[in-house]
Amino acid sequence: MPQHIIVKKGKSLKRTFSAFFLNRCIYKYFKDNQLLSLLKLIDNKEMPPITFDLWHLHKLIRQRKPKKVLEFGVGFSTLVIADALYKNHQERTHKQPGQLWSVDTSAHWINNSISNIPSHLKNYVADISQSDVHVTEINNQLCHMYDKLPNIVPDFVYLDGPSHLEIKGEYKGLAFLQNDNHERGNIAADMLLYESTLQSGFFMLVDGRIRNVRFLANNFKHTYKIHIDTMYKYSTFELINIF
Repeated sequence: MPQHIIVKKGKSLKRTFSAFFLNRCIYKYFKDNQLLSLLKLIDNKEMPPITFDLWHLHKLIRQRKPKKVLEFGVGFSTLVIADALYKNHQERTHKQPGQLWSVDTSAHWINNSISNIPSHLKNYVADISQSDVHVTEINNQLCHMYDKLPNIVPDFVYLDGPSHLEIKGEYKGLAFLQNDNHERGNIAADMLLYESTLQSGFFMLVDGRIRNVRFLANNFKHTYKIHIDTMYKYSTFELINIF
């Protein structure tokens, strides 16, 4: 197993105190980047956005300028990714624009996302596809995978799906959808299929899903710098060695 470089950050009085100032910075960032009006395009009564997650995602894509973004789970993040790719392209008009591929289990949320993509962002969304998710096993470990994945080599991945409620099937009687309200969490193994063809500079942002982070860290073959933030509940993987 490769020796990953793992950096962890947790709660502290200083970080908690600075949350107020962070919120002010987020609001200013949203305002300066015209994201407030963009996010109002979607009815947020059913699933309101988490502003930190969207701010962080947008900033990362603006900074890293990826060409092929893969998103697991559509939503507000789909608009934010497309907007960041659009703004990157506006600054580098002589370059090919970055594009987004998304996969989700829900036809309802896919249609909702597609219908709310503004016309100026449509060229930055290559495809949004629907696929079921089924239980499987890898190295005698219970996990799950989408039935069909986008045929790309991503340089940026946003892992925020699927929900454990959408995982179908079982393996030797074990399932992620439980009747006794006991939640196994999410153990998405799809990135293990992509890993063998990833290129230098690959980066992945995981929203929460700490068990999934642990699973991927234990099963990836390459070496990554892994950042785990327990306060803001996200993790990142940055490929530093492909050998």
